[in-house]
Amino acid sequence: MTNLIKHKRVEFTELFYDLVLVFAISKTTALIHHLHNGILTWSSLFDFFMSLLVLVNSWMIQTVYTNCYGKNSLFNMVIMFINMGLLLFISNMIGHDWQLYFHSFCLAVGTLTLTLFFQYLVEYYRQSTDTINRKSIKGFLWMTGLRTFGVYLAALLPINLGIYVFRSQYLPYLYYAHNHDS
Repeated sequence: MTNLIKHKRVEFTELFYDLVLVFAISKTTALIHHLHNGILTWSSLFDFFMSLLVLVNSWMIQTVYTNCYGKNSLFNMVIMFINMGLLLFISNMIGHDWQLYFHSFCLAVGTLTLTLFFQYLVEYYRQSTDTINRKSIKGFLWMTGLRTFGVYLAALLPINLGIYVFRSQYLPYLYYAHNHDS
């Protein structure tokens, strides 16, 4: 029995979004270019991996949505352009002085996650969405909804507490990805 593979045309907005993401990731490498006495510090390495996780995770959630449910509609294009603007804003805050921008960074990441939440929410309530897809979408709604709340909460807290709340928002994704590999 052969399965039909449905090919989806790649839209220019998707390609441009990927280009903006590559730019943002290239900005994160600045975190590991600065050596202290010829040594890369653990904190610089951790900052690099954390910012990379934030960017790549947002891209992965957007890509899953685009590949499974995305259409070249006005709604999806507006969301993609908002996300591109947020990615550019976020990428300009990534650097060795990131602590100065922590609250703005959290607000931007929270808004980026909120837009992803809205995309999945609209798809969840669309009449053409079947039960199997609704179950999958529900997992993304929980993940993006809780993360949005947590990241916005981190933005309201002093940095010495907010940083731990922010970091904890990426643990559920690691659990979800590990337990839903199929």
